[in-house]
Amino acid sequence: SWKWLLTEFASYYGVSDAYTKLRYLSYIVDVATPTADWLNLVHELLLPVLMKSHGTATLSHQENRILGEVEEQIEQTLAMVFENYKCLDESLVSGLAEDFRPPTGLAASALEPAIKLYSLLHDVLSPEAQLRLCGYFQTAARKRSRRHMLETDEFVAGNSEGIKMDMVTFTTAYQKMKSLCHNIRNEIFTDIEIHNHHILPSFVDLPNLTAAIYSVELSNRLRSFLVACPPTGPSSPVADLVIATADFQKDLASWNICSIKAGVDAKELFHLYIVLWIEDKRRALLENCRLDKVKWSGVRTQHMTTPFVDEMYDLLKNTLTEYEVIICRWPEYIFVLENAIADIEKAVIDSLEKQYVDILAPLKDCIAPKKFGLKYVQKLAKRNSTCPYVVPEDVSFLVHSHL
Repeated sequence: SWKWLLTEFASYYGVSDAYTKLRYLSYIVDVATPTADWLNLVHELLLPVLMKSHGTATLSHQENRILGEVEEQIEQTLAMVFENYKCLDESLVSGLAEDFRPPTGLAASALEPAIKLYSLLHDVLSPEAQLRLCGYFQTAARKRSRRHMLETDEFVAGNSEGIKMDMVTFTTAYQKMKSLCHNIRNEIFTDIEIHNHHILPSFVDLPNLTAAIYSVELSNRLRSFLVACPPTGPSSPVADLVIATADFQKDLASWNICSIKAGVDAKELFHLYIVLWIEDKRRALLENCRLDKVKWSGVRTQHMTTPFVDEMYDLLKNTLTEYEVIICRWPEYIFVLENAIADIEKAVIDSLEKQYVDILAPLKDCIAPKKFGLKYVQKLAKRNSTCPYVVPEDVSFLVHSHL
């Protein structure tokens, strides 16, 4: 409403339009805020000045000096906009949210005028200008990633080896890492939504640009965390983290995010741990098969088997249930698990045979192959004996256990 006063004053004293706008801009940039109103005003005032400087008319030495100072300050404000593009808030005086907020999926109002102003100051067809703009968004991704990582710093800071923790702390740690995977996943998904508003220049592939940062930093954090808090088996908290990591990788692929070098590779992160889990389980169950560990040799269960067999069956069944989450995602581990279970089943049979050696020894002669003449076989076949064959109870007990 008072713009006429500035125009009249400049006209009365013979001040050029370019100098008038530049002097006015020099005061505006001193109170710069990353808001749409400020960016639109600066673009409106700067456009005719730059058109004049690029045309036949030239700016005076003083005007060029002011223009250089103004452009430098505008560049700083643009950097603030792009490096905080998920924290912009027009309702605040500062234009920036002070507290850390989850991404909303909406493009901030200041983003579009900021791109327009950046295009006014730079030749966006030049590699330097493109690289600079992409660098701003990469910095924003690093800042967001760093803020998310704070929640898990306590579990990796200064820990090069596994730390001792109770079950509650262990569960809490893995839950926080699971939440970190979900939060980083939401950041990338939000960038896809912002990209789909078609506000950014075509050379800014925002999802791929930021995913390269998020995925690498998440991978590094997962690797450090697993070293500091090594998983001892596919317990519920560990399984949840495995699922979250695998789903994160699967989501990136489904969103057509380009393959990221050193990014999250769930199988590669957990491979050694899975192999060790299966080997430790194999050794533990083989230890249970030692003869001195087998209990209640004379006790019968409702299935006419030894408690040892029932116990081993339950342990094997629980093992298969535990590793279901692994097998569903990476079926190739079936072969490693099958080999371990086969070794355990063989050890169970060997233990039973050693346990019932006294019963089996007398049967060896009976089951040894014998050669009978034809007449002897016919004699056996024609017998009318009514005496049934009696199998000792211990033998049937052993057969049931084997079955």
